[in-house]
Amino acid sequence: MNDSVTLTLGTTPAIRLPKEATPSPLQPGQGYFRVRMHAAQAAIFGPFWQKSQQLVITSEVRLFCPPFNGEPWQSLQRIQPIKQGAAEQLGLSPSLVDLTPAALDKVGISVEFLLDRQNRLANLAQIVNDDAFLSVVSLAPGAAAVAKAVGALSKKLLEGTLDASDQVPVLRFAGDFSLPAGDLADAYYVILGTRFEQHPLPRPLPGPPRLQVSGRDLLLDNQPVVHWSYVILDVDTVPLRTRDLGRGESWYEKLSLVEAQVSQVANNPWLSEDERRQTWSACLALIKEADLLLRQSPLYLPAEAQAIIQQAYFNAQQQVFPQRRDALALTLPEGRLEPPAFPWAADEQALTRQVSAYEDQAAPARGKLRSMGMLK
Repeated sequence: MNDSVTLTLGTTPAIRLPKEATPSPLQPGQGYFRVRMHAAQAAIFGPFWQKSQQLVITSEVRLFCPPFNGEPWQSLQRIQPIKQGAAEQLGLSPSLVDLTPAALDKVGISVEFLLDRQNRLANLAQIVNDDAFLSVVSLAPGAAAVAKAVGALSKKLLEGTLDASDQVPVLRFAGDFSLPAGDLADAYYVILGTRFEQHPLPRPLPGPPRLQVSGRDLLLDNQPVVHWSYVILDVDTVPLRTRDLGRGESWYEKLSLVEAQVSQVANNPWLSEDERRQTWSACLALIKEADLLLRQSPLYLPAEAQAIIQQAYFNAQQQVFPQRRDALALTLPEGRLEPPAFPWAADEQALTRQVSAYEDQAAPARGKLRSMGMLK
């Protein structure tokens, strides 16, 4: 991981604390990731800070993929009074990056704790703390415009209100997490900061198992960290987004309509062959439309988009023609065989294996998404 940190300000690189014994780093084109701020603490001591009364917490995200292309998007996380002489939990746990496909080389994250020496932002605390300047970076349609607008307002507010001489950084971190280098994994990433000689950071920096996350607390040698400021980033990875997270999208509705039509014929032994073929033709048209829409979605990797369509195709075919499996190549009136609707539909055995493999992966992925609060 490439971290551009200012060590003279007492901010460390990100320290990775794996959630599992042997986490698998996320690779480009394989899976999805989400980044949240799990917890944050400010530790402010000494007379140096007595004139300052407000602490400003900012974050910045850079996704190196369209439509963001590495451009920074800033959020104002919180403005709150300083508690001097003690460590204070800041009560922050916002999402920074929504569930995003690993179709990029790196993601940049920055976090700053700034002391407002002239207390210029005190009057804006209420509106900032109501999340008016907070956005989640996402590839969902329309989300980029929101992030851009919020980021521009946040940047303008800070630059127009706080001069550089009015800002005292307590913690200042900027890091690029490279996917090809294996920087992103299912883990907590801890950033420590201090400005006080009486509470220096240890050298070498602690890591697991000495450093641990327990609930919202950070522990060092099983004791709460009380002399340093810190941020804990929570990175979740999942191999599949699953069809479930597409609820409300046009392609999802078309596949739901396919299932509704299929259910009307699946267990009806009185239907004629022509009626089943008519149903199949109608379902196939909907599946093709869903395929075109899903392949355009920035939220799904191409491989999973195809797997979702394969699953819908396979299940519909099996239910419309429960006694046989020749829906892949229907006979036209003049006696010719109709070509497969999709290139991958020509090999039935391969399709069966691919659908089974996807379903085997989808079950644990849904469990992970539920633990992340993204599925009920």
